[in-house]
Amino acid sequence: MVKLVRIFDQSIPSGDVYSNSAMPKSAEWIKIFLAISITLFFFQGLRTVFSSLFGIIYDQVLEGPVTLWLGTSSLLLLVALTAPSFIPGRFERGLLPLAIAICALARLAMTLSRTDIRYWSALLVVFAGAFFLRIYLERIPREAMIAIFGALVAGQLLRNLGTTYDLSLRPGWLAVQILWTVLLAAALIWGREDIPAEARSPGWLVGLAFGAFLFLEISLLSLPNAISRWSDGSYFVLVPALLAVTVLPLVPGVWEGTQIWLGTNLAPRVLVALAMVAGLAVGYFRFGPLAGLALLLVQAVLLLSMVVLFGVERSDGPGRLWLPMGFVFFLLLNYFNTFAFTYPYTLPAMRGMGWALYLIAGAVISGTLMIAPRAVELMRPPVASLAILGGIVLVVSAAAAFPRSTGILPSGDSLSIATYNIHYGYDGEWNFTLDQQAETIRESGADVVALQEVDTGRLTSYSVDDALYLAQRLGMQEAYLPTIEHLTGIAVLYRGPRAPVTSRLLPSNEEQTGIIGVSLSLGEVEVGAYGVWIGLESSEAARQVERALEFIGDQSVVAFAGDFNLEHGEPPIERIGGAGFIDPFQALGMDPPPPTAPAIEPTRQIDFVWLRGLFPSSAEISASLASDHRLVSTMAGRLP
Repeated sequence: MVKLVRIFDQSIPSGDVYSNSAMPKSAEWIKIFLAISITLFFFQGLRTVFSSLFGIIYDQVLEGPVTLWLGTSSLLLLVALTAPSFIPGRFERGLLPLAIAICALARLAMTLSRTDIRYWSALLVVFAGAFFLRIYLERIPREAMIAIFGALVAGQLLRNLGTTYDLSLRPGWLAVQILWTVLLAAALIWGREDIPAEARSPGWLVGLAFGAFLFLEISLLSLPNAISRWSDGSYFVLVPALLAVTVLPLVPGVWEGTQIWLGTNLAPRVLVALAMVAGLAVGYFRFGPLAGLALLLVQAVLLLSMVVLFGVERSDGPGRLWLPMGFVFFLLLNYFNTFAFTYPYTLPAMRGMGWALYLIAGAVISGTLMIAPRAVELMRPPVASLAILGGIVLVVSAAAAFPRSTGILPSGDSLSIATYNIHYGYDGEWNFTLDQQAETIRESGADVVALQEVDTGRLTSYSVDDALYLAQRLGMQEAYLPTIEHLTGIAVLYRGPRAPVTSRLLPSNEEQTGIIGVSLSLGEVEVGAYGVWIGLESSEAARQVERALEFIGDQSVVAFAGDFNLEHGEPPIERIGGAGFIDPFQALGMDPPPPTAPAIEPTRQIDFVWLRGLFPSSAEISASLASDHRLVSTMAGRLP
């Protein structure tokens, strides 16, 4: 039998401040501010610790030597997420203010851009944030849901204002973060939550569903840039669209209607379950507006499902394993998703298998929703002004995402061409240096630059869209070719209006790679500007270079730039020379040419800007250490 129970009548002890409808609005807003802030910090801590782990694991696996730190660094994250669930219940309410204070202070340190400081401070943020969320989810689920949805909206705002690069994770934000910490301290003193003594477990299935929810949100559905790359849709359209969908559950009528319609009826649950799984499949395998709409639909039904799952009747007792199980599931999904990107060096069977992880996550949430009891405790809707605030955030984000004007391509006979392996936005020591990389490109004066190792929304690089960010920062256009799981690939940035773009994946048994080109006008001549990344395996390099040259064809005026992972004297490089291309350094008498990698004390020239039908007037290697490669640039003009 279906039954409804009003949460403010039966499900929360009378001592809970939220059960008092006469509570002053100012006090409620203080509590909302505190809860959203800590939840936002928790999400940011997850992104930061995964980004830090990426560098640790990458160096140990690819560079060596492998040490105990490889496993210990990941084990510490597991401990940070699960340990808070085993704190004795009699201490929980007393420790909550301390956890909030630890989270706020550690988040302050996380603003600093040193990767070692970020790793340790992010672990503290995750530990304290996991404790905070468990208390809220078990004792005041309404406030937990409001905090989670509000944090997703706030996180989108911060990334939208920074063109996908979270403003609050940049060094210039430190003063604002200090003020934020002070405000949280005030909120903790004057608006501390009166947490009910009773803790009730949502159950282990809901725990797994919550882990799947975190995975989908952190890695895809709260990121307009990731949805844009998955669907090949417009980022500038998806920014307001995604915010509108994320704000939707905070609308009072939607909040209540969801609990009644979806919470108490089987048919709507079946529709939502099908929509979630089918939407993820369409979003992954299709391109265009349909894929974008499918992912927005998934976001909508996912958020509404969480309202229902945390509003169903619960078992008595804390049931301490429900959330650790969810967090372990979250970690497994994320690690296997990382293997889908790094399959040549970790698990070859994960090549092209990212879709399976998203469908598994969607299926777990859908299955839990299907079998969850149809007995709902109606949770009071959020204050109406939250939805209004969300609308303001939407307008601000839409204005921030509006495309900026681009620089003009030179009208003369010369073009500055560059190549830059940006190492996913990191320098050689795994500090996130995308701003410095932008300045390196700007200082080079490049009119067109080929980029390699470009991430466009991966959790392991702060979910930043490197190509979009650099293009907007530099006033350039961007053309992007995804080569792995939609979110890693190569790109070409260029000045001037939108130009025709062509691309192709190259044969790759190891890491998938490709070639991308744009057609630019140099006076009355069309110049083909191509970017490429040639794989690390020499056995594949010859095939990839050959296919790339076939793709370029017999076009007479061409720049062919990229990270070739090859040096002069190797057969594939000789093949490029045989196709009529010249190395600007050799053409200008610099023999041997200067090395380009690694950035610190470089020893090898593996980054090239090859020219055909063009002749260089200068060629330079940047002194910047913002990446693990040096930027290479040349000024080239048409042959007489």
